[in-house]
Amino acid sequence: MRPYGAEFFGTFWLVLGGCGSAVLAAAFPGLGIGLLGVALAYAVWNRGGWDRLAWNVSLAWVSLVALYCWLRTPSFRLAPGLPTPVAWLAALAPVLIVLQLMPLPLFLLRALSPRRAELAVNLGAVMPVPAFAPLTIDAAATAAGVAAARRQ
Repeated sequence: MRPYGAEFFGTFWLVLGGCGSAVLAAAFPGLGIGLLGVALAYAVWNRGGWDRLAWNVSLAWVSLVALYCWLRTPSFRLAPGLPTPVAWLAALAPVLIVLQLMPLPLFLLRALSPRRAELAVNLGAVMPVPAFAPLTIDAAATAAGVAAARRQ
């Protein structure tokens, strides 16, 4: 009897939460649930939030509503932009990563990092002098560090 009670309660809760959020959003627009709440409730209440398709549909609706609100908001009510130095840093960070990992010609490497160019030339004692070398000494470690920083 106990599993039936749990199943009944679970079904009741899912129907109450899923349909109830839609009814509340339609009946009381000032309540704050709105279309975003209905979209998230769809994902959570549909199979307990385990279905990836339900989450993707929910996130698509949230994105569309955010785009609609952004397009309809006058520009003077939007959040202020980034300060110019911060915007430049954010734009140039990927360039710095590419510059460190991409093999550069030796003449450009001499201009950017004379010590690194000297190290590349000194390799000529044990192998042919490379025409290209990355700015970083251990490109794999730099790439792993960038990947680890992106995960955080």
